[in-house]
Amino acid sequence: WTRHIRETVRYHHALETLHETGVAAVLVEVGPDAALSASTPSALPLLRRNRDERLTLLTALAAAHAHGSVLDWSAFQPGRPTHADGLPTYPFRHRRHWLNAPAHPGRPTTGHALLFSRIELAEDGGLVLPGHLSPGAHPWLEDHRIAGRVLVPGTLFLDLALTAGEQSGTPRVEELTLEAPLVLAGDRPVRLQLSVGAADASGARPLSVHARASSDDAGTDTDTGWTRHATGLLAPARTAPAGGPAGAWPPSGAEPVDADALYEDLDALGYAYGPAFKGVRAAWRRGEELYAELALPGLEAEGFCVHPALLDAALHLPVARAAEDGADGLPLPFSWSGVQVHATGASVLRVRWAADGSLTAVDPEGRPVVTADALALLPVDVARLGSAAERPRDLHRVVWETVAPAAGSAGTVAFVGSLGDVDREDQ
Repeated sequence: WTRHIRETVRYHHALETLHETGVAAVLVEVGPDAALSASTPSALPLLRRNRDERLTLLTALAAAHAHGSVLDWSAFQPGRPTHADGLPTYPFRHRRHWLNAPAHPGRPTTGHALLFSRIELAEDGGLVLPGHLSPGAHPWLEDHRIAGRVLVPGTLFLDLALTAGEQSGTPRVEELTLEAPLVLAGDRPVRLQLSVGAADASGARPLSVHARASSDDAGTDTDTGWTRHATGLLAPARTAPAGGPAGAWPPSGAEPVDADALYEDLDALGYAYGPAFKGVRAAWRRGEELYAELALPGLEAEGFCVHPALLDAALHLPVARAAEDGADGLPLPFSWSGVQVHATGASVLRVRWAADGSLTAVDPEGRPVVTADALALLPVDVARLGSAAERPRDLHRVVWETVAPAAGSAGTVAFVGSLGDVDREDQ
């Protein structure tokens, strides 16, 4: 370990040497997590963090056998007969022999990666959008660690709200306030439910986002109940900003920001972003304005209005600036206003935070992708973060404080509301 710290590791060169000499057709990582095998497709991790140890070990051994490795099964299970000799040394071929079930005529799909249906309410024209998420199905969520906890990014709630707006004909998120965090506990899945209310005279609709922990992938609920994590207001779309040439990039007079140093500073503060969320490729500052070039690292943009990992990367510069200003706690997204998506499927963005706090994100050709009027960050006490498996405590609440009467007060009492049957003379 001392040599690893003081000298160049040359991990890539070591792998090339192994393959050139034919020493290892299958590489096995022996360690507490899949740290190196994540960047080495041919390597098999024997242990994974937050995964069942026996299942992970057996999966690795089976994969090694399927790739031609000779395993001593008798050493793995001494005294027990082995039946591995007759197994084929290639991955099994799976064939389906059943028909796909037709979609239910009353429950059309949404096209979103996390929302699997759309239910229209007959009484008032509202909508209910049920969904499901878990680190097992969406492993990129584990790369969003705040103060040591896997926290569902606020941009995922924003993307859910944008999808709800799309489904209800009100694609502009006029307001979205995050009321409680959603912290994932291991691989435990979480059920989602978006509720969109009836439209008012202006066409706007109220929105709420609830979640509850499930005990298994089948969606069996635990006894924690539903928790409301976000509320908002959806509104009809506004005219999209005019597109045009991207212009000078980076902008004239902007000072570069070291992206690597940015993530080192954020990591020291408690924002332990994994590879999926390190999307800032280059960044600049010009006075109060912030600029960044973002790319979605190894993820598919399909299934989202704007992928939450890509949009979260757009927040890293404002978050770092808020932390520099001495925020008491970790600044996290609290509320959005005036958000609208103009194009989907983006994997590369150029973003600009104006001095007034508005966001403009365009593609490399200058076409608008997403705009926002404002984002409010609020410092959060990390001690108040709980998991989805327990009832989270509200991060933002009203507290009544007792105030002692001023010295020499006459003792006048003010009644608020009805005094009921009290005589008028007593009043």
